[in-house]
Amino acid sequence: PLIFNLRNEPKNKNPLKNNQLFKEIALLLTLVGPSPALTSLYWFAFEDTDLQNLGHGGGSWYNHEILPPSFFDNLPIETKSIGKTVKSFFEITDEKIKRRILVSLERLNFSLRRRNYGDAALEISIALETIFAEDYGENTFKIGLRVALLIGCDFDQRKRIRSVIAALYKQRSQLVHRGEFKNKVKIKGFDSIESNELIKESAKYVAQSIKEIIRLK
Repeated sequence: PLIFNLRNEPKNKNPLKNNQLFKEIALLLTLVGPSPALTSLYWFAFEDTDLQNLGHGGGSWYNHEILPPSFFDNLPIETKSIGKTVKSFFEITDEKIKRRILVSLERLNFSLRRRNYGDAALEISIALETIFAEDYGENTFKIGLRVALLIGCDFDQRKRIRSVIAALYKQRSQLVHRGEFKNKVKIKGFDSIESNELIKESAKYVAQSIKEIIRLK
């Protein structure tokens, strides 16, 4: 309430606290698909009915830095699975780990909204390094190995994951150091694929990794 009795203060002194909670849940919903889940606005109502009738509550739109070129239809939503993941995330007691997961999710979300595949590759690499790298330096081999060991089910799948991550980092390096980004890239030990397919596959591995980290924590 806007006005209250000092001897009977409201329990919730931070009415926008839930707004942050919803933003974190939206980031976690990025794992469905994965897809560029976004919060669009928040709305509130006054507890005092007179004030509510006078002002009709209020709200605010979010001004996102980038927006997706389109929203996806028919996503493979596994309601039970994502609900369990969201619940497990909020049960994590280590705030440092939660922050790293949220940063990685945010970068994954950004990558899914980028129109330029080079920009998307940069965002995905940041998402990977946030959860798999603990220091500076060359991360291609280390991160590729860690992702493969975490989510790969057998030798062939782990080999594929490592090769895809290596190709992603090669694309990122060419963009950063030469200003180039090829439309087609060779996956070592496998066939060449289009850059958009490389981005999709890499994003899928990031989402699977985050889900597995949350499950293990």
